[in-house]
Amino acid sequence: MSGAKRSDEPFTYHAGIYLRGVAMGVAELIPGVSGGTIAFITGIYEHLLDSLSRIDAPAFRLLWRSGFRAFSKHIDLPFLLVLLAGMVTSVFLLAGLLRELLKSYPVLVWSFFFGLILASAVFVGRRVDRWNLDTIAAALMGILLGGLATQVVPIELEPGPFTIFAAGAVAICAWLLPGVSGSFVLLLLGMYGPVVTAIAERNLGFLALMAGGCIVGLGLFARVLAWALRSFPGVTLATLTGFMLGAVAKLWPWQKTLTYYLDSAGEAVPVHAVPVTPLHFRELTGEEPMVLAALMSMLVGMVLVILMDWLGSRREAVKR
Repeated sequence: MSGAKRSDEPFTYHAGIYLRGVAMGVAELIPGVSGGTIAFITGIYEHLLDSLSRIDAPAFRLLWRSGFRAFSKHIDLPFLLVLLAGMVTSVFLLAGLLRELLKSYPVLVWSFFFGLILASAVFVGRRVDRWNLDTIAAALMGILLGGLATQVVPIELEPGPFTIFAAGAVAICAWLLPGVSGSFVLLLLGMYGPVVTAIAERNLGFLALMAGGCIVGLGLFARVLAWALRSFPGVTLATLTGFMLGAVAKLWPWQKTLTYYLDSAGEAVPVHAVPVTPLHFRELTGEEPMVLAALMSMLVGMVLVILMDWLGSRREAVKR
């Protein structure tokens, strides 16, 4: 199993996984930033895919025949639970803070994540063993798909049993796909509002259907990605690199909003927007584009990725 390896000190190992989960939870709170991106740059992406892809019918037969301990070891359940605990912690504790930061300093927050994802794309691209015609073509296809994903006009699905289940299955795939978040996919499907309402009203039937779709989608997509990384690592990594580069336009700090929706507080949340220059942004909004501060925020995001990469490389060197 690749990715983060278990150290001799279980507490240190699980603390590291927990903190990665916290970071992934923060990423999922930002439409356009994926927890999968954080998993990639913190070195647990393949480990996560491997663990999720093992949750299948044979795993549950193992649970029935050999007991919970064998099942837990087979899918590395402690890893998944600690990661989930970190995500849940950040969602509950940091959602309010992040919302306030986005409201008060949107340009700086988007700039930080723009720099982080841009540097992450370079980080993923460095893992391609050899750049040739195949990998370059895959990267160009990824750029095209990533760009199209950010410019898709939202649709309105009628919330029914099938559409709720399907929306969960599709949206959860974005959790594993670097570059696009699950919340953004729900916005595109016109299901973000109904999901938020269902959570607020504790609509257990709606949430159970959504959870079922998430479980099915997560299991299937994790298996596909894990297989692709094993069978075609260069092409797969090149495609992911291109996808992140294409989708990063969603995080450009200066945007012109074309469509939006009203959240539960009556505030406008952009759904479809296009990048503009800082000067055009000032003309459109009357707000200061804060170019120098935005560039510094981008740099901080880039440096954070470089630092995580360096720490990961140093940790691997120590193990050897």
